[in-house]
Amino acid sequence: MNADNPLALAETLLDGVVPLDASPQLVPRTTGRSGAQTFEVVVGPRRFILKIDAPGRSQARWSATFDVQRNAADRGITPAVLAWDTSSRAILSEHVEDVSLFAALFDPHRIDGALTGLAESVASLHKLDPRTSPSEVSPLERSRLVLESVPFAVPAFAAGPWRDFRKRGPTEVADALCHLDLNPSNLIYDGRKVWLVDWDTAAAGDRWVDLATLINMLLLPPENVAWMLERYALASGVPHPSAEVLAQARRLVYIGYGCAFLELVNEPPTTAPSGDVSLAACYRALQEGRLDMNSDEGRWQLAAAYFAGYWDVP
Repeated sequence: MNADNPLALAETLLDGVVPLDASPQLVPRTTGRSGAQTFEVVVGPRRFILKIDAPGRSQARWSATFDVQRNAADRGITPAVLAWDTSSRAILSEHVEDVSLFAALFDPHRIDGALTGLAESVASLHKLDPRTSPSEVSPLERSRLVLESVPFAVPAFAAGPWRDFRKRGPTEVADALCHLDLNPSNLIYDGRKVWLVDWDTAAAGDRWVDLATLINMLLLPPENVAWMLERYALASGVPHPSAEVLAQARRLVYIGYGCAFLELVNEPPTTAPSGDVSLAACYRALQEGRLDMNSDEGRWQLAAAYFAGYWDVP
């Protein structure tokens, strides 16, 4: 099958899944940083998700990642995998309606359920055997490589946190199968449970990096952090981390995401980021259309916001 013709690919994958009386409708979704194509496939009242892997990834890496996704689907961590094509590296999966995790987190009547669902899904993932996971450059090593290879001078907003982080003697323990990219776009809340999606970065890693990513990306206050960690401990059987272990994981996450956006910048702006560069401010600007994460300026601003978050970790 040809990955250059998503409609024909969708029709072939849908064969045997649902009757096709007419061609399905494909609604493109935002292409991720990996370069993969994702579509919502509409067939009458039913919807599915079609993901076609980025052209630059190897077949072996895709196969290993796909194995993780199928294992996660079998355990109800990610939506069911319905069909796939190895040659085009395409996967058709169930569509799950998202009722907004952020909205639930700001609703006092729903927040406990949302955090519990989130903790239980991540705990279930961490129980999978990490020895069968694909190999991946660790977040720490990835950040180092980015800061050494960007084709411009590393900005002061990145250099300062990186120096401080290295002085603290960072360590990583690969003790679980981790997602390693639990940002809000990879979390789907159906009102009852949280589904994890997009497995491109999944690998053996430090479980506290996954938890720290949730804390940072969802802007969780201390009382919500404590609740989620308690539910995670109950679901996983793993005791709470020390305050410093969790803090260091959070620092690493801020640096890692800052580097991820810094790497995407082609021509850095000539002026320093202006105004409020906090992550919360960037989220608001993205929602209001005032910040374009596909532009160099937008990516620079997001990189600055993530690195700025480093200094807010207690």
